[in-house]
Amino acid sequence: MTSLANDYESIVARGIAAFERRAHAEESAPAAPACPPRDDSDRLARRVRALTAAGWEARPLRVAQADTYDEARVADYLDALRALDQAATGGVVVLAGRPGSGKTAAAARWALGRPNAAVAARFVPPMFLRAAAFFRSSRYQRGDDDKAPMSRDEILAQRALVLDDAGAEYADGVGNYRVDLDELVDKFYSDERILVVTTNIVYASPKARDAMAARGIAVDSAAPTFADRYGERIVDRLRECGRWVSSGSASMRSKAGGAS
Repeated sequence: MTSLANDYESIVARGIAAFERRAHAEESAPAAPACPPRDDSDRLARRVRALTAAGWEARPLRVAQADTYDEARVADYLDALRALDQAATGGVVVLAGRPGSGKTAAAARWALGRPNAAVAARFVPPMFLRAAAFFRSSRYQRGDDDKAPMSRDEILAQRALVLDDAGAEYADGVGNYRVDLDELVDKFYSDERILVVTTNIVYASPKARDAMAARGIAVDSAAPTFADRYGERIVDRLRECGRWVSSGSASMRSKAGGAS
């Protein structure tokens, strides 16, 4: 019995010694490096590159990244844009306002902060295209310069598109630009994709302008409306399938290095 007890005590002692050696080794070993914190600046830089490749211009992207960018000034724009990402069925949003009211920069701010696409689990940048370039685009052929960088069919196939500065394009005498915009809105709405249109035309229609005046809002009764430019049909379509967000804000171009 004494021998067995001695053997048992010896085994226990060796076990304790081995445990202490392992504990000491773990304490003296250099700590494993902690996972580095996610570098938001790298993520932002990747998104800027992706948006640039999708046609976005440097100015609105720069303004949208500024530390002094004031989201409160364009809250209505941003709320409407961010609601697009919450909807499973896409949508059409028109950002209307005087030059410098922050429409394009707000669209850039939204684009930079969009969640990753659910299907691809990655950032899918919305395409950016000047309205004048869209109306110059050919149905089947790419342009040979930056005035029409894609064919019309390629543009219509985008998952998300920001059409900038509608109303600045050449108004041909036969009204093709009206037909083209109607087709664009109808295509994105029917396919449940995202279309954002910015315009310096503040009022959707004479009726909408008169309604604003009736509420005591100062309006420019001589200013052309979206309906004057594109016809009542397109405005009716936007009422049906989209959202018109108008801002009478003063120019923001003196702030954040210049708003768009």
